[in-house]
Amino acid sequence: STWGVFTAMSSSFLTSGALGNVARTVLRTVGGDPSAEAQVYGAAVAIVAVAVVLVFAVVLRVLRGGRRARGAAIVLTGVMGGGKTQLFQMLRADAGTPRPTFTSMAANDGTFALVPSPQFREPSRPVRVVDLPGHPRLRDLTAAHVPEANVLVFVTDATRFDDPSYRGMSAERLFQVLTDANVLAMRVPIIVTANKCDLPGAVSLETATSVLERELTLINDSRASRLADTDGTTAFARLPVAAGGVVKLRALPISVTVTTSAAVSAAGL
Repeated sequence: STWGVFTAMSSSFLTSGALGNVARTVLRTVGGDPSAEAQVYGAAVAIVAVAVVLVFAVVLRVLRGGRRARGAAIVLTGVMGGGKTQLFQMLRADAGTPRPTFTSMAANDGTFALVPSPQFREPSRPVRVVDLPGHPRLRDLTAAHVPEANVLVFVTDATRFDDPSYRGMSAERLFQVLTDANVLAMRVPIIVTANKCDLPGAVSLETATSVLERELTLINDSRASRLADTDGTTAFARLPVAAGGVVKLRALPISVTVTTSAAVSAAGL
C-alpha cells in the first residue's frame, strides 16, 4: 500500500544514521556542545516524522485527483417559485399534509428523518436538509453552502417551462451551479428536478431536460462569443459540450440526474 511505502522509507531514513549526521552538522555549524547531539537528534526525528505525514497527505490528494471531501447535507436550490420550501417540509418523515409557504430571504435548515420512499420503506436516520431562498439577490448563497453539501437538488417549476423569462432565469442559475469551482472540485452530485409534476400544464421529464439543455447551450455560446481577457483566455466559465456543440447534462464531468417531483405526496421525492 501507499502507506506501507512511506513507512518503509521513513524507517530506513531514521535508522540509516542520516539523522545523526544532520545533528552533528548542526552542532558544528552553531558551535554547540556535542553532548547535546541526543536532543538535536530527537528534534530531527520529530521534524522528519511530520514531513513524512505531510508528504503522505499530498500523495493521497494527488492519487485522489485533488478531490475534497463533501459535506453531509442535502441542499435545495433554484430560483423563486419552484417549490423548494414545500419540498423541504414534505421530505420530513412526520410531514403530514402540505402547509402554505411564503417567499423567504433566509435559509431553512433542519435535521430530520426523511419520508419513506418506494425503494426505502423505513424512515432514514436524521439527515441535514438546507432550503436556500431563490431570490436573485441571494444567488450567491448556493456557492457559500456547496462545501456543506453531499448532494445539490436544483428545483424548477415544471408548470412554467413555457415562460421564456422563467426558463432563462432557471438555466442561468443552473449554469452558475454547474460551473461552480467547489462543485467541480468536490464532485458534488446534482439532481435537477422538474417539481410540481402533478399539476396541470407540467412538462414531461424529457421536455424539461431538452429545454434546460437548449437554454444552457445558448448561455454557453454567448459566453464563448464574449471578448477574451488580456492574457488571451476567456474570462467566463463554460460547460463542456457534446457532438454538435450542445450541452448534455448527463455528459458533464460531474453526476447530473434529471427527475420529476411533487410535494403533495411521497411520489417522486
